[in-house]
Amino acid sequence: MFLKKVATIISLALLICSCNKVEPLTDEYKRSTISKLNKHITNYYVDEAVAKTTVNHLNSLLDNGSFKKIDSLNEFIDKITSEVQLINKDKHFFARKNSTKKKKVNRKQSDSEVLENNIGYMYLKSFREDKYVIKVMVETVENCEAIIIDLRDNLGGGLENVQQLSSYFFNEKIQLNSLYWRDGNRTQEFWTFDVSNKKVVNKPLYILTSSKTVSAAEDFVYTFKVRNRALVVGEKTFGATNPGRTFKINDEISAFIPMRRSINPVTKSNWEGGVKPDILVEESTALEKTIALIKERFN
Repeated sequence: MFLKKVATIISLALLICSCNKVEPLTDEYKRSTISKLNKHITNYYVDEAVAKTTVNHLNSLLDNGSFKKIDSLNEFIDKITSEVQLINKDKHFFARKNSTKKKKVNRKQSDSEVLENNIGYMYLKSFREDKYVIKVMVETVENCEAIIIDLRDNLGGGLENVQQLSSYFFNEKIQLNSLYWRDGNRTQEFWTFDVSNKKVVNKPLYILTSSKTVSAAEDFVYTFKVRNRALVVGEKTFGATNPGRTFKINDEISAFIPMRRSINPVTKSNWEGGVKPDILVEESTALEKTIALIKERFN
């Protein structure tokens, strides 16, 4: 009876391990996957000319056997990502394995507090927070001598929240960014707007960054840097500019395809490749360095 139970457990374990696994990776499977991916790139990638060049490159790799020796799904996915990025230079494109399980991320929640010497500190883990949360966070620090916005762990989110937070720190109405949509050949503008509580426009502002600061968070950093509204301290950001969405390619693989291009109204460009901080330090020392800068300023 005991051995029978053990055999059953082992069988179940092997069955679970085999889920979402393609063995072996046949040439037909690889060609079918690339073909489906190419259709999505052709139809949706923000730059039509680059999309065509990317598709031609992937087809050429298939024809010359570059994918032939790959027998691991993870290796195949990594190869797709690296080869596409080689052509489009777009870090917002990536292929990934489908998963039915939601990953639990244990990170400190977004919060704000008043540090010693009346320094306001806002930590945003993402720009997916409820608008009321952002409002309360600003209210916590609005009477401080200087304000630090910590985006070192920020993985992006909604541009509407970027608009809201930005609106507290500019006195006049300004255009923050534009998004060009290939679909419809149209451009969407994002401006600051009126906020319910008082603005914080005359206080020194500092933004902390790391190599993990990405997407909408980089949008926020870039805007404040090019308009000289904040001093950026930390590491160069990740460098993912163009928003998009995830497309399911097959049962095992999906791809995030950028569909819009960010255009800053000041530079007429964007932060592809990453935002360089004004003061380059390791992310682990960025807060300490910034506090020291603020103390120097007011002493």
